[in-house]
Amino acid sequence: MITFDLPRDKRARIWLVEPENYRTHAISTREFLGKPRAYVHKHRRSIVAEMFVPGGARFEYGLLGARVVNGGAVNDEILVTIPVTGSSEPLFADSLAGRLDTVRWGLPAEYVEAVVSGAQESLLTYGAPAGRIIEFAWAAHGYMSSNNHRFRRLAALLIRLLITPDDVNLEGLVREA
Repeated sequence: MITFDLPRDKRARIWLVEPENYRTHAISTREFLGKPRAYVHKHRRSIVAEMFVPGGARFEYGLLGARVVNGGAVNDEILVTIPVTGSSEPLFADSLAGRLDTVRWGLPAEYVEAVVSGAQESLLTYGAPAGRIIEFAWAAHGYMSSNNHRFRRLAALLIRLLITPDDVNLEGLVREA
């Protein structure tokens, strides 16, 4: 895990491996085909990003992770899958939001279209792993602090992080999200 303390008290964590203790039950799956700008052959297998962004008396929180699984493109489009959970999944006690919010694992339906939007935006701008499927396999949301804006930005960031070469400094990309 890599932790970033960014300007204006913004904090982020990046996992380059699958998170431990992730327990949810998907009630459905949202799938879409996206047309990437380009295909890249070197990519990360998985990545998870968690962000805490203060803004005055409010703050935003979200955690989203994606993995690349074997599969193929369909008519030059890539399949993206997003498991949808309920809003009462297990607590994530070690979140960056700390005691400021009740954070639970999973991605409720209210944020799914924001993830679709962010992923599509990033596929069109940056590209996708060649001949693969992208699965948004991990998520956590805050009761008060999560919103569509944060999940759209996290989804866009994750697609970009998946295809960013290993020698690129991730802090600059996270700082932009």
